Amino acid sequence: MKVVGYVRLSKGSANGHSLDGQRESIQQWAKANGHDLVTVVAEVASAKTPHKLAGRRLAIAAIKAGMAEGLVVRDLDRVTRSIIDGADLLEDAKLNGWRLLGAVDGLDTGDPEQEFSTNIKIAVAQEERRKIARRTRDGLATARRNGQRLGKPKQIDPDLEARIVRLARKGSSGYKIAQRLTAEGVPTPQGKTTWSPSVVRDVIARNTKVAS
Repeated sequence: MKVVGYVRLSKGSANGHSLDGQRESIQQWAKANGHDLVTVVAEVASAKTPHKLAGRRLAIAAIKAGMAEGLVVRDLDRVTRSIIDGADLLEDAKLNGWRLLGAVDGLDTGDPEQEFSTNIKIAVAQEERRKIARRTRDGLATARRNGQRLGKPKQIDPDLEARIVRLARKGSSGYKIAQRLTAEGVPTPQGKTTWSPSVVRDVIARNTKVAS
């Protein structure tokens, strides 16, 4: 049977199976089962927005065009993590005569005995996605409460950074420099009016490291 492989990694994800790892699992499965792996479509996108999975649409379109008879993924959660989206995907496969196959979890929508277990797997995948989202939100909230700065910091103007370094070399502390910049109305990198001593100290420490 000719099949198209599909591998997906969530944006910004450091967990889960890598694209190469998923691809290798699919290749080994196809070889072991005597299937012809026509191509493997890869994309980096979140399954929480199925309509944005352009790679998945492309893979399924290729199958419907007659390039293959099935779509193979490493595990079901690589292709969908939503009960509603999963139901639509399974219905599309049934109506258009193509099969969704799992290289590791043994998924095969061509097997009517698997219909119930497949729906259970989709529900579990959706619940796991919800738990991951909750843990991420909780982690960010904890980081904010602990005073951690999140995201990529905006750059300080080079001339202003040089001025901070000059003041520090003349003996001014990070606290005094922050007070001075605030009093002068110099905007922070985020456009605020009050300078944090920790931001000034970071500038001083960074330039001290460079100088040394």
